[in-house]
Amino acid sequence: TLKYLMSQKGFNIKKLQEKTSLSRTTISNLINHYSGGIQFETLELLCKTLECTPGDLLVIHEIDLTFEEKDLVFMELSNFDGNTEELLESKLKCKLILDKESYESDFNLECTFSYVKDDYEIIEIKPSILFNRFISDNHFPSYINDYIERTLNDRVEMHVKDYVNAQI
Repeated sequence: TLKYLMSQKGFNIKKLQEKTSLSRTTISNLINHYSGGIQFETLELLCKTLECTPGDLLVIHEIDLTFEEKDLVFMELSNFDGNTEELLESKLKCKLILDKESYESDFNLECTFSYVKDDYEIIEIKPSILFNRFISDNHFPSYINDYIERTLNDRVEMHVKDYVNAQI
């Protein structure tokens, strides 16, 4: 990865910025995997400067991620003037296969949300400490952590949307 190659070649962000004329933000985003992609010109500059190939900078992971709900419970917390606030509680099993290695975790999750008719807003999605420990103990790269959390949030939002639509 970029961070590893930079350390191997004695570069920090400032030095790499000076050698390539790439912005500090671009370099930082690439290091921290906050980029949705990379321009060919940027990749070429990095490869020339760090004396490497694109394969040294780009990593492709085989990933299969599933969440299985064991329990899914909705509870009304308040209802005022048609604005309803609810709590979704769920017990989940996360199954992750990353580059042919399997990881599993059971955890609880709470999601508070409000809705008026078919318009909803998720207030907070709060996985239990067991989920946070699963993420931190396995030392996944930050972009894998982001993918897991995004997938979990998307799944929770789907349940909330289906629930709200069923209330209409």
